[in-house]
Amino acid sequence: MTSDKTSPNAFRPKVRIVEDDSQFSSSLKIIVERLGYLVCCVVDSGEEAVKKAETERPDLILMDILLAGRMDGIDAAAQIQAHFEIPIVFTTGWVNEKLLQRAKLTYPAGYLLKPYENRQIEITLEIALYVSKVEAERRRADRAVKEALTFNQRVIDTSPNLVYIFDLQEQRNVFVNQMVKSILGYEPAEIQGLAPKSLRQIIHPDDFAASAEHLAGFDKTNDGEVSEHEYRIKHADGRWVLLHSREVLFSRTKDGRPHQILGTAQDITELKRTEEALLEVQRHDTFLADLLETSGQPFAIGYPDGKLDAFNTAFRRLISYSREELATIDWGRGLTPPEWLPGELAKLEELHQTGQPVRYEKEYIRKDGSRVPVELLVHLVRDEGGQPIYYYAFVTDITDRKLDEQALVKAKMEAEAANRAKSEFLANMSHEIRTPMNAVMGMLRLALETDLNPQQREYLEAVEKSSDHLLIIINDILDLSKIEAGKFELVPGVFQLRPSLANIMDILSSRAEEKGIELIYHFKPEIDDTLVGDVSRLGQIIYNLVGNAIKFTAEGEVLLQVGIESWTDEEVVLRFAITDTGCGIPLDKQQAIFEPFAQADASTTKKYGGTGLGLAISKRLVQMMGGDIWVSSEPNQGSTFEFTSLFKRNQLPEAAVPPASAKDIRSAADDKPVGALRILLAEDNLVNQKLALVLLERQGHTVVIAGDGQKALAAWEKEPFDIILMDIQMPVMDGLKATAAIRAHERQTGRHIPIVAMTAYAMTGDKQRCIDAGMDDYLSKPINIQELYQVIARTMKDSADPTSDPV
Repeated sequence: MTSDKTSPNAFRPKVRIVEDDSQFSSSLKIIVERLGYLVCCVVDSGEEAVKKAETERPDLILMDILLAGRMDGIDAAAQIQAHFEIPIVFTTGWVNEKLLQRAKLTYPAGYLLKPYENRQIEITLEIALYVSKVEAERRRADRAVKEALTFNQRVIDTSPNLVYIFDLQEQRNVFVNQMVKSILGYEPAEIQGLAPKSLRQIIHPDDFAASAEHLAGFDKTNDGEVSEHEYRIKHADGRWVLLHSREVLFSRTKDGRPHQILGTAQDITELKRTEEALLEVQRHDTFLADLLETSGQPFAIGYPDGKLDAFNTAFRRLISYSREELATIDWGRGLTPPEWLPGELAKLEELHQTGQPVRYEKEYIRKDGSRVPVELLVHLVRDEGGQPIYYYAFVTDITDRKLDEQALVKAKMEAEAANRAKSEFLANMSHEIRTPMNAVMGMLRLALETDLNPQQREYLEAVEKSSDHLLIIINDILDLSKIEAGKFELVPGVFQLRPSLANIMDILSSRAEEKGIELIYHFKPEIDDTLVGDVSRLGQIIYNLVGNAIKFTAEGEVLLQVGIESWTDEEVVLRFAITDTGCGIPLDKQQAIFEPFAQADASTTKKYGGTGLGLAISKRLVQMMGGDIWVSSEPNQGSTFEFTSLFKRNQLPEAAVPPASAKDIRSAADDKPVGALRILLAEDNLVNQKLALVLLERQGHTVVIAGDGQKALAAWEKEPFDIILMDIQMPVMDGLKATAAIRAHERQTGRHIPIVAMTAYAMTGDKQRCIDAGMDDYLSKPINIQELYQVIARTMKDSADPTSDPV
């Protein structure tokens, strides 16, 4: 369906773009025109914007704050606003406090931050044009009421809107514009300085609960969704002012909670009074009926018995009935679909009980049988005895809103489908790469254990290093996919901070020595050494950041410093700083480097290598550990990467740190060889078959090979085995189905053979999927030789000991 703005005969608001960056202006022009607006002109300076405003009047101006030349966007906006009533929306890539204070003085209709999001642009333009339209409609209504009813009272308050930013965490306004003085009689500083308790005192007691419930609703509000409500605020002179607010979620905290909301408020006190007066007069005044008839807002009056008393042309056009036909139709059962009627009657019952206007959505059935979604604002008029007389309702066609909602739902479903497809792709990619990697790395290790001449050993060791690096890249991609899918969990435990980080620095020291770089680390003496947290992921972050520092430093030093950011009796936030004397990072690239696959420069990958995943993973791990990460750097002057992380403080004395668990002790003993075993190997890859055969026979085991799950099942049924090593993905019958068949048969016999999964799948949930299928343990490819021996030993011990811990 084509929206009103984009239909051939529809009025298209004219928008002027003022932007000195041709790339930004071109992309912004395309987005604005796709939203149905007419871009009448694009200029690149403040001077030209002022000149064009004098000769051509657009409906709205998109103005970049920072413009080249002697006049920036704020000065240009001030000059335009001084002479013309043109709403201006500021666009900017960044803004400091000084610029923001200057911008406020021009009373902009909104702000757009680069890079732009289509939905953000759409909402901002609609709000700006809506404000402008309301002001024009108010002025027209004021003149019409003065001419028709000859009283001097204004129908609609024509003062500018009150604009504010409310902090949901602190429960106070952090910004209000100058219009607060005109509307409420307070200076901006008085409202901004109000504590939550004092702010509550100026909200009408009858409205406070509804206002609190409205603010709490932002926990479930989507970004960009406009929320409206009405409430009364005490004026500085003691009277109550009724405000109508439109609010959107402005920002979120680092952990995703709603943080601040941006709102505009209008004083509708007089509008409400005039609205009521107009409706009362309408029943007795023909001229007023004509006035309502010419209004563009659909309007109707109906009685509790279902009859319609009055309705204007806009209402008749909305539902496609003539005046004579509407006079005979029941407004409930005749115009409302059956499924909507119970909800409407419940709302009207609420109206009778509370006396407060009700707002609700429903559908109308048009004359041709089609339906139109609408929003109704319904009031109830009573007689002097309090008995209901009639309802009057303002009706809004919300077709476009519903289409937007459907588009959002569709976009969400498409995003979820894309995410599932990505996860499936990564799982398949993991399997397809890890299967040959298992063979390559295993055969390389076997080859290196044979007699080789120096040149052959040098070649093979180079290949082994490359395969190790390739495995690191694969693991980085899988780590990132797990985090983004929300399936990555930290594993906290008690650890010693200094020895743990010292081990990592010792590993990295050889890389530093190769480049002639000094590697230094320093701990503040007041830091507790025994903490509770995920030391493995902390080590991964340190390894990434220090490793990067060494990579990008040609000479000089790399320094790791650890200090305390804050602490309580139970928790401590540590601050880590990694400083190098390397090539540095340009300011405009310092945020992008934390995004996946991003590098500060396109030539970085060619010169230094790497996928650009290390910093992205580090950022997400830091956030999961309750901290933040940032960088300060200048080209050719080095860089300092800093991050914070939250840890629990160990509540036990050093000597009371819990000893290793029984399972840890058992794992430590896994290197002890077990006796010769009869092993069934289910593996379809010929090279992996040969590799496993060599490794297992070296330990004295006897191995029978099955090329698929069905053959493995047949071999198990034919002869006894001590343990089965089962690949997951095989032709004919996969490992999961073969395991399920074995376990089903064992439930009848009471026997149990240990089964270990050997698979190239390494995504989150793959191990649990194997355990759920009845397997005893899990090995991911590429297979580590020592880990293979340990898992066999552990599985055989666990099988012999029925009280052992589960995997």
